[in-house]
Amino acid sequence: MLDVLPPELVVEIFRLCLPVDESPDNVQSNEAPLLLGRVCSSWRTAVVSTPMLWSTFHIDCKARTHLDNMKNVADLWFSRSGTHPLDVALVVQNLEGVTPLLSVLGQHAPHMRSLYLYTLTDDFKPLEVLQMDFRILERLAILVSGSGSVDGVVAPWPSGVTVQAFSSASTLFQISLHGSRIPLVCFALPWAHITHLDAPACGVGDLLQLLQHPPNLAHLFVTVDDWDGIPPGVISLQVRHSHLRTFYCRFYSQNSPSFLDCLIFPSLEALAILPSETSVPLSLDLLERSSARLKKLRLYPRWGMVQPLPDVSAFKQPSLSGLQQLDIISPASGTFEAFCNALASDPGFLPELRALAVGLREDLVVHTRQIVELVGVSFEKRLGLSVAVRASLLSLRVTWPPEHTVEVQNEPSVLTVQPAPAALFHIFVTHAPTTTALSTTVTPNNHSSAAGGSVASDSEDEEDRDDDSDPKSNKDKQIDVRSSASRAATMLRYIAKGVVLFSALLFWLQN
Repeated sequence: MLDVLPPELVVEIFRLCLPVDESPDNVQSNEAPLLLGRVCSSWRTAVVSTPMLWSTFHIDCKARTHLDNMKNVADLWFSRSGTHPLDVALVVQNLEGVTPLLSVLGQHAPHMRSLYLYTLTDDFKPLEVLQMDFRILERLAILVSGSGSVDGVVAPWPSGVTVQAFSSASTLFQISLHGSRIPLVCFALPWAHITHLDAPACGVGDLLQLLQHPPNLAHLFVTVDDWDGIPPGVISLQVRHSHLRTFYCRFYSQNSPSFLDCLIFPSLEALAILPSETSVPLSLDLLERSSARLKKLRLYPRWGMVQPLPDVSAFKQPSLSGLQQLDIISPASGTFEAFCNALASDPGFLPELRALAVGLREDLVVHTRQIVELVGVSFEKRLGLSVAVRASLLSLRVTWPPEHTVEVQNEPSVLTVQPAPAALFHIFVTHAPTTTALSTTVTPNNHSSAAGGSVASDSEDEEDRDDDSDPKSNKDKQIDVRSSASRAATMLRYIAKGVVLFSALLFWLQN
């Protein structure tokens, strides 16, 4: 059946058959591309001669018993990838135990685009010995469990020792490091090129030091721990970073995040300080001090707490008046009512707002009906304010506990939904281009976040920074573009796999 199709279409069908999950091991005989090559000789020829199909190599050495074979498998796999950029993920007990496999990786390191290492130790000497040439490496992620621990005690990293394993990665711009005892600044990296950083947990002093290393850093995700107290003199410092556009910080402390007083981010566009119920005043001070113009704001309180919103007047200040996306978890009913009233009555209130996401957690369901009603009614009225408001407003998403039934009595045409018990639902409220009436589309979402109700993921933030499309060109489309694209891609993959299975069955019947 596939023999009558153009080769490029066959390759695209095969590409859609590749595993799409984040499995730590995709080198399986019952998965594409290996499975496709076992159907017939023509398929095998097409698969073997298409480097793109061999560009992803995820291997879990901890789950495999025959590690000696992995060197040969990797050698064969990478030989078929040609010079196509490689995405490699390696799960190991320790790097020293997979030296033969690392030697193969070293030969193809010049073609490696991304590398994900999951290991129980932070001994990178085997990589340093091989002196791998990571000339096109763009993304590096390292997750370490139990690094340097002896009887449960983690030995400190020796002072002055630098990890040189990735010093050749001159094009590296995105790095994630978690679990290692090695301070991030002890890695020899092209700091001038780093723009995305997912940093390990650190103290306030380490955070301020880290901000001084990558001069062109644009997106920072970090956890700050000041349980041991802030070092004397640190709070009196001020660190200015002119290029930082995204700052997402989770802090663990008995106190409010006073370290925010040390920071100046004039280019800041996206901000989240978690938990946020006590950090709003400090965040507003940060924005005013930095003269920043925020486009995205996330307010996620501590579990069991409600989130007070800034005063309505604060949203009219230059730092917040240009907000395009606002995500709120468990809003306090009083301040949220004032916010919704302003949204419904004032077309000049957040005129550039494109998306509002409101999350209601199962530990705080008392105000669920009231909050959902406020959202539905206020958006119905806002869409009737002016043509400009209708053109700018693209999406409304409300998330609430699955077992909690929500019925809006005042405006039943706006929002009346009863979620099924087994799923978490998102509501996407859309509007037609020629009317102010709202229509609702309900889709299940079964992957609620560990935080207990995150309404947007961090991975979306990096993509949103380039999403400057004209709202008018998109107003006729389904609101949640990424969800629609994801569903379409999933459907195409199912169709592709169906075509492949049918073709294989037809071939076997004919022979």
